[in-house]
Amino acid sequence: MKQEIHNREIVRKLQNAHSDHIESVYRRLLDLQGNPNGVEILNVGDTRVFLSNENRLENRAIFTGNETLEELREATSLFEKKGVDGYFELNPANFYRTDPFSWKSEMLPALLELGYRPEGFRCVWYLDHLGEQIMTQRQSGRIKQYSHDEADEFIQEKLEVEPVKDEDLEREKKAVKHGFTKNWMNYIGFEDRNPVSISKLFIKNNIGFLAWGYTLAEHRRKGHHGLHVCTRTRDAIELGCQTVFSVTDFNIPSSLSLQKFGFRLAYNYILLERSPTSCC
Repeated sequence: MKQEIHNREIVRKLQNAHSDHIESVYRRLLDLQGNPNGVEILNVGDTRVFLSNENRLENRAIFTGNETLEELREATSLFEKKGVDGYFELNPANFYRTDPFSWKSEMLPALLELGYRPEGFRCVWYLDHLGEQIMTQRQSGRIKQYSHDEADEFIQEKLEVEPVKDEDLEREKKAVKHGFTKNWMNYIGFEDRNPVSISKLFIKNNIGFLAWGYTLAEHRRKGHHGLHVCTRTRDAIELGCQTVFSVTDFNIPSSLSLQKFGFRLAYNYILLERSPTSCC
């Protein structure tokens, strides 16, 4: 029972860390003049809710597992009123009620009744020390981490990896520059001085989250993902992080790469989705 409680606390810690990442993203968007993304950050009891007027994977309610049926309905109604899809993580820590504890499965039947449906099966990977794989990793190419003073340079390099439409250019520049905060670190990988890959690291409460990464299609399978994983992990540990984690879909190259460099499976979760037109 002690081991089970310990494992449940790990899941909660990483779920909350992932939620802190979403909140940071949405607070940056919320700070943009006029709130063009229609961001809202709300609470329903102990449930954190993140909303925007776009269909984004970060539109989430962070369930504890102890919600009443009324709270589940209230959280659900927020997405309906916004007119956007909602995404919800059902994991080993919120599957059963813990206050008071019960082995009766209440959360999943209640969510299915409200119109939630499984959309994906995801894996959370974590590392709590620098293993030999991370320390000795050497690959071709170069990766650069950009400081706040180098935001303009980062934007120009980023646009070569991820071009945007002309009409979205100024908005993209403002959003990216606004994202240079103490919690975020931004990276770009190069081949022959050409930017070909990009990634981000989010740090809060001594936990590092390998938040996102992308490599141009023609430069994949050349080790860029591993280069970004190792560089960000070393930076996070050197900055005092006791845990580094990342989230992937099941059995994809990214998950295999994380395992190669010493990351272990923390837990799996079912990603539930609910459209604003779902019946309940």
